[in-house]
This record gives sequence, C-alpha cells and structure tokens, in this order.
Amino acid sequence: MTDRLLATALAALVIARGGCADVAAPAASALWAALAALVAAALFWRGAVPPLRAVPAIWIGAAWAGWGLLSIGWSVDRGATLAAATQGAAALCAGLAIAALIARGRRGEDPGGGRRELAWCAVLAGAVAASAAIRQWLFGFPALRDELAAGTLAADLWIRGMADDGRVFGTMLAPDLLAGFLAPALLLAVALALSQSTPLRWLAALCALVIGSALVGTRSVGGAVALALGAAVWGLAALAGRSPAVRRWSLAGLALVIALAIGAAWSRWPGATRRAGERLLNQWAGLRALLEAPLLGHGQDTFGALAPGLRMDAEPLTRYAHGLFGQAACDGGGVGLALAVLLALAVLWQVVRTLRSARASPLQCGAAAAALVALCHGLVDYDLVFAEHLLVLWACLGLSAPLVAPAVPTLRPRWPLQAALVAAALSVVALCGWRAAAAFAIARADQGEPCAGVAARAAAARWSPPDARRDRDTAARWLRCDETVAGARRAVEWTAAARAASRRDMILRAEHAFVLAQAARIEEARAEAEAAATAWPRVGRVHAYRGLVSIAAGEITVAQQCHALATRLDPHDAVVQVLASRLRQLGALP
Repeated sequence: MTDRLLATALAALVIARGGCADVAAPAASALWAALAALVAAALFWRGAVPPLRAVPAIWIGAAWAGWGLLSIGWSVDRGATLAAATQGAAALCAGLAIAALIARGRRGEDPGGGRRELAWCAVLAGAVAASAAIRQWLFGFPALRDELAAGTLAADLWIRGMADDGRVFGTMLAPDLLAGFLAPALLLAVALALSQSTPLRWLAALCALVIGSALVGTRSVGGAVALALGAAVWGLAALAGRSPAVRRWSLAGLALVIALAIGAAWSRWPGATRRAGERLLNQWAGLRALLEAPLLGHGQDTFGALAPGLRMDAEPLTRYAHGLFGQAACDGGGVGLALAVLLALAVLWQVVRTLRSARASPLQCGAAAAALVALCHGLVDYDLVFAEHLLVLWACLGLSAPLVAPAVPTLRPRWPLQAALVAAALSVVALCGWRAAAAFAIARADQGEPCAGVAARAAAARWSPPDARRDRDTAARWLRCDETVAGARRAVEWTAAARAASRRDMILRAEHAFVLAQAARIEEARAEAEAAATAWPRVGRVHAYRGLVSIAAGEITVAQQCHALATRLDPHDAVVQVLASRLRQLGALP
C-alpha cells in the first residue's frame, strides 16, 4: 500500500513537471526536483532498485548525472551547473524509481508493475502541455502578448518572436522543445489506444488527437522526422504476428502518427536547410570547446556562457549546442562525451532488444519507439538539457524494459547499493531544497515596489547558491534605483559576484567594467574592458561596453572605433544602440 501511495505521488510529479513545465519559474522547478528526489529516496529505502540488466541505459545515465554534479567543482559557470545538474539528477532519481517499480511488478509483487498507470501519466502530461499550446493556437497570440505585457508569463524577446511567427510553444521555452516532449507522448497514447479496453481506448485516442494537434502547431521539422522514424520502427515490430483486428487498429494509429508528422514538417520544410546549418554551427562550437578542456570539460550547462567566444563569424550561437554530443563535449569534456555516446548506444540496444522480443506487448513496443524518438530528437536539439525531457526518456526506457523470466528470483538490493542510492537522492533533495528556498526568498523580495525591495533581494541573494544572472540582475536594480556613485558602488559588488560565478563570460566582465566606470573607478574599468575585448574579439557587445567605458574616461576617439567595430559585428545589439545614442548626444556620431 505504501509503495502504491509513493508511486501515485511520483506519477503526480511526472504530470506536474511535464505538463506544467514553466522553466522561467526557478522556485517551482527546484521545489519539483526536491519532491521528486524525496519520493525516489523513499522508494529506494523500501528496496525499489531496478536490476542492472533490465535498464542498463539508466545506470549509464546515472554515471552521466553524477559527472554533471561533480563538474560543479570546476565549472566556469557554477550557478548554471548547479541548477542543471540538480534538475537532471532529480529526473534521474524519478526515472530509476519508475524502472524499479516496473521491475518489481514483473517479479510478482505488483501484477502489471504499474506499467499502464505510468504510461497514462506520461500521456496526461503530454495532453496538459498540448492543451496550453492549443489555447495559444485557438485564442490567438494577442492574449498571450497581454500576459507578457502584464508580467504574468515570463518571456524574452525571442518568445515574442515565436508568437509573431505563429508557432505554439505552450509553457516551454520554444516550439522545438514542446515537440520533443509531445512526440514520445503521442506514441505512448497510440500504444495505450491499441492495448486498453474500449472506454480507456477512446480516452487514449482523444489524448492522441490533442497531442497530435499541438504537435502540428509547433511546426517542428526535427520533432516530425523523429516521430515518423519511431512510428515506422514500431510498426515493423508491433504488427508482426498480431491478429488481423490488432493489425487494422495499428495501421490506422500509425497512419495518423505519420500523417501528423508529415503535416508538422511540411509547413516549415523550406527553412529546414538554413536551420540545420545553424544547428551544425552550434554543435561544431561545442566540439571545439572540447579542445580547451579535453578531459573534464567546462561544467554542465556552460555552453551558453562560452558560446559568444566560440563564434567563428558574425553568426551568433545559441545558449545550447542543439545536440547531445556537442553539449556533452563542451560541458563534460572527453568523459562527458564518452558517457553520452555510451548512453545513446545503450538506448538503441534496449530499443532493439525490446522490439525484437516476441513477448513484448504493444505498450512495450510503443514505449521503446517513444524512447527512440526522445533520443533522436535529443541528438539534433537541446531537449536533454531539461528535466522534463530527461524524465520522458527515463520513463520510456523503464516502460519498455523486456520481461524478466519468472524463474529469476526476487533480487533484494544489496545494502551498499541501496544506501548509496538513498544517500544520493537525499543529497539531491538538499541541493534542490536550498535552491528552492533561495528562489522563494528572492521572489518575495521582488514583490512590491522595486527600489524598496532591492535591499531585501540583495540580502536573500547573499545566502543563495551562486547564480551569475541573478547577481547581474541585482546590480542592474541598484543602478536603476540609485543613480548616484553610491548606488554604482553597490552594483559593483554584484557584478563582481557575477564575474566570480561565471569566470569565462567576457560579457559579464565587460558589464563589470561599465559599472566600475559608473562608480568612478576609471583605471580598473579600462583594464577590465580591454581584457574582455581582447578575449572575445568577435562579440559586438563587448566592444560596445568598452566604448561606453571610453566615453566615461573622456576617450571619444576610442569610443568611435569601438562603435564601428561593434556595429560591424552585431549591428542590432541593444548595448551597441546605447553606445550609438551616447555618441550622438556628444556630437561624435552623425
């Protein structure tokens, strides 16, 4: 009974994370991770540990997550690494618990192993995420823009661009991320429709229709191609040897899946070549970052901090490497890249083993195909950086694990392994709880009048985990609320903290130089700005900040040179525009 309650709690967390994944809410994300790891720790304590040979890919994923946690020690962006590593570790704990529950069920402790229940949770999570996207699609993007303007939905300029483009993204960062989450859920929904009784079959079919409609609205070529590949592979395996009635249902379901995939891909196929070139540039940049730290890497989720300095030309790189291998090469070095390759091979091996098994059910085949879709999409996009997409992969691997022969005795986990898993899960709980408490404290400080709350925000940030972006935002608040030299000196403290948290980000260093100039520390500002421009010569924003520092130092000619170089590199950058405005005010620019 206790296991059932814990499994229900874990399933509810799966729905909450996957269906309501607002990655712009750090407090909610950290709280989810802490709760998921806590439930997993309770299940591990009760002996829920999957056998190694049932899901070897998840154990390789455990090594990968452990390497990400270790990389906090040498990361060039400790805040980003801490956030990503703890989220990934929490998702892995949930995935291990899911696989363990199914493995225990196969040995007779719980008939069915909760396989269908957990599959339903994944499908419902996809349906909830799809419903948010369909709301955007049906009610139009003006309502979404009203939410953005009112501040009820956190967003950036690029999210506004997605709205203008007419692509839906639900509560996730981008349409491609939503597609990477919905495509495996669609295959699981079709699998449930083929394996359930009549009332539940129609409910699964309805979920498949909702998920498929939202998938078309994402207009994601990568998600569509991965979905079509998974559906085709599943069709070859699941239809072999089945009855004519099951074959007819399967053909109808798979035809729907492939039609939706083609519809989603066709709407954006003309721009697919250009986008493929951009993603190759990002992956190549991640592999080039491997040369700087060939063994240990730079720390998990540090590609964004290094990306501006990895540019080969004026084409900017994105925050993520758009691929599992490029991201792993930059973040984890040679060890991380090797673990990523082993993980991909282990997933492929488990998928092939499941699809070839004569005893595999349609649900197992669908889960195996869904795991293949999640992997394939993660190879060409940045899905596997986020906890909800990792959780989908781990859940599909657990759901697709092949049957264990009844003659195999119940394998009680050995106490060292059980204790290690419990200790690891509780460590994740502690890290995530620290992040959640700090994020809630900062959110409370941000409520109300901005200038009155900036001191409370700074006090909350002092005991929070390192976070360069938060420290940079705190510095900006001081500058807005206190335009005197005293306010600039307070801001210097926070830009220095941001620099310490993200050592290789030269944009942060250039911002620090600008704030130093505001605080009348001209010589230090000049040295910092010149060092940043030397380290990242192809980044226009760095040169723009150097130009602003030069204006504060009275060096108008240097500022004009910086403006010319910054305009050539990044003509539309906001800081470049600020520099141009300052020069026009001084009459140094027509």
